[in-house]
Amino acid sequence: MPTYLFQCQECGPFEETMSMSQVTERIDCPFCEQEATRLYTAPGLITSSSVIRKRIEESAMPKVVKREHSHSHSCGHGTHSHSATTAAGKASPKRPWQASH
Repeated sequence: MPTYLFQCQECGPFEETMSMSQVTERIDCPFCEQEATRLYTAPGLITSSSVIRKRIEESAMPKVVKREHSHSHSCGHGTHSHSATTAAGKASPKRPWQASH
């Protein structure tokens, strides 16, 4: 729950924790029970070290991995196939996890 700062004319500033739906401009001071007004301050942000911030920023960027493609490789000839099975219909030993159709 957020913490809000209030100012009492008699007691000075004090903090009160309450939900966002319960907060009002004025509440009773918990010490003297006089009316206190809400003070607006900058939000309390959690800061992290530069190392952690850098790792978060780097992980937000997608990493592009390019496959090296040999210029001598040609997929158009009939003796070569990219299927997961061999000529005998068995799964290729290079990719045992791949199922054939």
